[in-house]
Amino acid sequence: MLLHPTTCGERDLIAAARTTTDPDDRAAARIVLAQGRLFAPKPWPATGAPRRGSPAHCFANAMRVAHRTGGAYVEGFVLAAGRLRRHAWCAQADGAVLDPTWPRGETPQAYLGVPMAPWFVNTFQQRTLTKTCFPGVLDARVQAERDADRIYRDGVPAAALLDLGTPVPPETGSWPATPWRQLCAAREHVPRVAEAIGSADRRRAARPGRCQCPVPGCDP
Repeated sequence: MLLHPTTCGERDLIAAARTTTDPDDRAAARIVLAQGRLFAPKPWPATGAPRRGSPAHCFANAMRVAHRTGGAYVEGFVLAAGRLRRHAWCAQADGAVLDPTWPRGETPQAYLGVPMAPWFVNTFQQRTLTKTCFPGVLDARVQAERDADRIYRDGVPAAALLDLGTPVPPETGSWPATPWRQLCAAREHVPRVAEAIGSADRRRAARPGRCQCPVPGCDP
């Protein structure tokens, strides 16, 4: 896939992710810069799209829309009003952004995130007991307390990555990026949409993650 010239917003987003000093964002940014893709901002469709989600629940909202549309769950960062914000959204087969959480009439300057197959996120939620209160795959607290830093250490598995969006230009930091042809080959062996992984109720005590959408109570 050819690299397109990045926009000013995309360049600023990449720079902000590379230089963030937020301890809760640094490890996630390392993964996103290595395995993530750039996505062009797009307004929510006027018709034909699933219902939008509740504010402050971008991770769960993105998963719901990914299941409904057969798209990818994308987790990473956006740049809005010059600020780096953790966020999640859905991406369609053509790379179009479906963001069910960001307020109508407002669009981030740029999106940068890791496009994951919904079946993998379902498996992650089961493994970490975070389905009821989902703070994201890259949440620092979940990684430390419930996943033994598995994603921070090894990255998102190649079989779970979807070839959507635009590759990040070179100089993505020290994390070794996985060749995308390897990811595409692995992707042929996994389903396009999420599998049913079980419906038994479990006791979950995960703390809410930081959805940083610009709505009251959403960006502490």
